[in-house]
Amino acid sequence: MNRQLINRYLPALIGGSLYALGFPSKLIPHCFLFTLLGTGLFLSSIQMFKEGGALKEDLKKFFLFSLTYYLTGYYWIPHTLEVFGNIPAPFSNILGIIFSLIILPHYFVVFLGLHWSAQKWPNLISQLKTPAFLALIMCLGEYFIPQQFPAHLGHSWLSLAPYLGLAPFGGYLLFSYISYFLIFHCLKAWQQKSYRSLIYPVSLFILFLAINIAFPLKRPEVTHNLNIRLVQANIGNWLKLTSETGEELSMNKVFKRYHKLSTKPTPTGGPIDLIIWPETAYPNILNSESMRVAIANVPSLIKDIIFEMDTQLFTGGYDMAKVNARSNFESDYNSGFLFGKDGLLKDTYHKIKLIPFGESLPLGPLNSLLSKVITNMAFFAKGTNYTLFQLKNDLRFINLICYEVLFPEFVRTFLKANKKRPHFMINLTNDSWYGDTAEPYQHLYLAKWRAIEFQLPIIRVTNTGLTTIMFEDGSRTKDLGLFRSNSGDFQLPLGQGKATFYEQWGILLTLLLGSVLTFIEYYCRKRVKS
Repeated sequence: MNRQLINRYLPALIGGSLYALGFPSKLIPHCFLFTLLGTGLFLSSIQMFKEGGALKEDLKKFFLFSLTYYLTGYYWIPHTLEVFGNIPAPFSNILGIIFSLIILPHYFVVFLGLHWSAQKWPNLISQLKTPAFLALIMCLGEYFIPQQFPAHLGHSWLSLAPYLGLAPFGGYLLFSYISYFLIFHCLKAWQQKSYRSLIYPVSLFILFLAINIAFPLKRPEVTHNLNIRLVQANIGNWLKLTSETGEELSMNKVFKRYHKLSTKPTPTGGPIDLIIWPETAYPNILNSESMRVAIANVPSLIKDIIFEMDTQLFTGGYDMAKVNARSNFESDYNSGFLFGKDGLLKDTYHKIKLIPFGESLPLGPLNSLLSKVITNMAFFAKGTNYTLFQLKNDLRFINLICYEVLFPEFVRTFLKANKKRPHFMINLTNDSWYGDTAEPYQHLYLAKWRAIEFQLPIIRVTNTGLTTIMFEDGSRTKDLGLFRSNSGDFQLPLGQGKATFYEQWGILLTLLLGSVLTFIEYYCRKRVKS
């Protein structure tokens, strides 16, 4: 009996760990083949792909798969809950295990949907349930079902960069589709002991690989160079929180560190065009309206650095949303501020996509009441404008704050909301809440997909690391280290590329490929049966 249980659940347990190893960890090199193999092992144990599969049994295996995925890849969640939410162990560990239930919600929804559909339309679903169709359904689940930290099957292909030539056309989702397509065909061949049927899917998979290799990602022709200084002040959580409450000694420490790192001499003695600080770097709440019109309303620290370095400065901070607010509910915005050489504020971006359970709660009108009880949560106001910042020589950029960079559809909306296209993106973040774990590496890894999909370099500036520049071919500069107080000067090469196919059309290519292959397999199945 014990051996039967092991044989029944072991593939799901091993599969979850292998899935996580397709993404960066601190100990083991990552590879997309781990994720493909882990997914295949898990799906091989699932009954929903067979006639009369048991939903209860599938959900048990899904939980085990998610649990080992969480323990291997997302083990940093309890630490974050302890530091960010003041939730002590063992409650933080219990919440982490509960979170594993929704770590891959699209699997859960697809399982329920297919089981329900099979009962309602058994003949139709039986006919449609081809590998191409199942792969398409899984991808639609990845795309449409909300997730807080999306790390999907296609994302793991990033380890092959620059040999990802199709990424600007189909985004990560196209790579998810071809992966599911091969996996489902392998499972079908294994179940039916018909390995000759693998000739078609393996050939298509090899063709897909060949196209990506034959047309590798390249950086566009350089039209401008921008001299930038990235400041990673490494402000610890305690120092950050106490400075934000107005504690004078803590504020002075923060100000001195930013001043020192921002004003150090350049190695070449040349000018700096733009200094960039990370998310919520300036601890006091600012007033963007007043800083646009009067230099006296701009903080002395920012003015002094701008005039001393004769440069522009871009920083993360808090912008006032309500004057004389009596509670913490939507009283300020998580923002990005651009100050010009004259010291005045030029433009502001207010974060639009807030992190559930970190910056707000997904509970609508109840949030206002809960903010009076849960006082350690920010409850930020939500921005509405997709700001396009402008520098000298008509150089333009957009600002994505923290996890906003992880959602390609949000970035597409941001880019399409502006008539002019930016030359680059800036991602401000603060990963200090996650400690010395794999999260900063995972966050950086997933963010790099946006540079590839939209063919725009991303300047990533963080409080504690990893601060770096990501390029359109999947490469990046050397980072400033993890948990190091440092600044780095870089010459950013810029081009004026056109919008990518993915930027214009989103998942259209994946839908077309999935629909065509589904039709072919459905037609071939009908011919064989007739």
